[in-house]
Amino acid sequence: MMPSLIGLGNQYKTDADTLEKLVETNPDINPILLTLVKYRQVEKVIGTYLEGMLNNCDENSELRYQFKQTGAPTGRFTAPAGDPAHGYGGIPIHGIPSTYDDKKPKVATALRQAFVARDGYTMVKVDYAGEELRIVTNLSAEPVWTDEFLHGSGDLHSITARAFFGQEITKQQRQQGKIANFSLVYGGGTMAIMRATKCSQQEAARRKAAFDKSLPRFADWVKEQKAKVKRDKGVFTAFGRWMSVPDVDSPDKAVVAACERYSLNYPIQGTGADIMKMSMVMLYKEFHKQQWIQNNIARFMLTVHDEIVFEVKHENLVDVMPVIERIMTEPARMVRWKVPLEVEPLIDQHWDPHYDYHKIMKGYIPEKGKKPKDTDILYNGRYYQEVPPWLKGILIPEYQREGGPPPAPPSPQEP
Repeated sequence: MMPSLIGLGNQYKTDADTLEKLVETNPDINPILLTLVKYRQVEKVIGTYLEGMLNNCDENSELRYQFKQTGAPTGRFTAPAGDPAHGYGGIPIHGIPSTYDDKKPKVATALRQAFVARDGYTMVKVDYAGEELRIVTNLSAEPVWTDEFLHGSGDLHSITARAFFGQEITKQQRQQGKIANFSLVYGGGTMAIMRATKCSQQEAARRKAAFDKSLPRFADWVKEQKAKVKRDKGVFTAFGRWMSVPDVDSPDKAVVAACERYSLNYPIQGTGADIMKMSMVMLYKEFHKQQWIQNNIARFMLTVHDEIVFEVKHENLVDVMPVIERIMTEPARMVRWKVPLEVEPLIDQHWDPHYDYHKIMKGYIPEKGKKPKDTDILYNGRYYQEVPPWLKGILIPEYQREGGPPPAPPSPQEP
């Protein structure tokens, strides 16, 4: 459906969102409009990021970012642009895209490559693997999800897709399950499934009922949370931090519905915020204890949502990485969760990492239907990602520690 171009006062709408939706839904649109949309996107990147990055670096070519602990109701960090006159870089660091998007100009999706480590240092990006789904599994104590994390592959999206479509699912159906999942875990209903899977209202209602039937403990938890927020006028995170929701008694049904969503959103995202801040405090203390900060061996660079970025000296990487992983997963042990936290450490010379630390050091078994890279090294049934050139002789993968010579890269396999 073409978006309406007529706004208030019968004036044509030419805002960026309207024009971008018009381009997306009309492949035969006039090329002039395509050029206009791309121009606006590039101008936004230049004005929002590049100019601030160029004009506000210090004598060491470093930027300072503004982080606020009270900018979001859940307690998550926010990172508004800030005022360069107050010592900040003037850019909203959380808005920089993390993945490639073919709908955006390359200058937008390549911005992270402009953040580079100093000579002799490696950039380390560590984020939580499936954090929100692990949190909601522990909070709800849903046994189906718990079993999948502990004894399966942790693929909750396929579980949702099977509830919708039956036991045999396609890649496209799994993707629909994935899109729907993040609405459903926050209490979304029939309309959320309609939007996520592009189906009729009747079919969405059937899918919602099938989802609730397949995950009864989670469905009960949703009801319990909505009842609690009405009774207590607020909710707790897993670590006991209280978040007030005073408007749940409003006569406005829309406000009440929003408060019911908060009863699910706040505990999940608020718990994620607690995990991040606790981890950062513990990491900072340990870095000081090990004299890593004082001796310029490792330092924090920034945090974005569920990831922390560090800069670590090449030769100290093997000592620092286990400490980062142990401490970032510690909060789950503090509350004795059944499903543990896991982290995914990626490394490179910039903030757009292409090397997986675990795949380099421990190897991996390819997922079904996925082919390893031609450059990956096969040893004893596991594939190992190549050691980055600047870390050769520093990172020693498992197959080298076992005394086996690195075999030749495997020949390309037929799909």
